Amino acid sequence: MIYLSLCRLAGTKRVLILASVIVLAMDHYPSTPRFDSAYTQVLWFFTGVNVAEAALVLYAHGLKTYVRQNWVDAIAVVVSVMDSFPHLRVLRILRLNSHSMVSILKTLTMSLPALLNVASLLLLFAFVYAILGMNLFYDPDNPLYGECIRDVVNFDSLTSTMMVLFVVVTVL
Repeated sequence: MIYLSLCRLAGTKRVLILASVIVLAMDHYPSTPRFDSAYTQVLWFFTGVNVAEAALVLYAHGLKTYVRQNWVDAIAVVVSVMDSFPHLRVLRILRLNSHSMVSILKTLTMSLPALLNVASLLLLFAFVYAILGMNLFYDPDNPLYGECIRDVVNFDSLTSTMMVLFVVVTVL
């Protein structure tokens, strides 16, 4: 019986979150004053529902458990209350799949050392090719220095050579 009511609560919560996302997607410019008034009232309704749900869960489980298990919900509620930052309202969509979002964030934090190793290796290769490019292509007496070779795109220094390599790698 309790499981059935929890499933209904979770389903209702999902419907409210999707409705909130749909309402957020309806914001447009230019809008009429009537639309702005209705939009603000609907957003206040969803904020009130989010705060009430957070308060009930906080009361039922306590602060420590709530923050440990529902930290994505807590962030979404705090962001929805902070109406002075309207661009952060988009974070409410994170509540839809908070368990999968937590799993994704844990996976991302576990893979950061490997990503840093790959980035370091790529930086080492870029550094080696920059030194090689400086040795092969640096020529201050080149007659094309004003036409094809510019002040920034050249092989005069390590930073400009790294910029040339970055442009070549990303454009080609």
